[in-house]
Amino acid sequence: LDNGSGYETTYGQLSEDLAVAVGEYVAQGEVLGCIDAPSWYSSALGTHLNFTVRVNGETINPLEFLENVLEDE
Repeated sequence: LDNGSGYETTYGQLSEDLAVAVGEYVAQGEVLGCIDAPSWYSSALGTHLNFTVRVNGETINPLEFLENVLEDE
């Protein structure tokens, strides 16, 4: 997702039946999709979501990003 201001987020391990389409605008809190069963090479992790945050193309630690967001609430 392009979150604006150079922020992008990606969500992996979602099922192919997504709730949104490419180019669609989404609102905060909107469901994007459902977590799918793990692929064979990540089955040891169990059901999980791969979440990545990039700022101006550089990957950052998502916890740093989420801590700032959670402090605002």
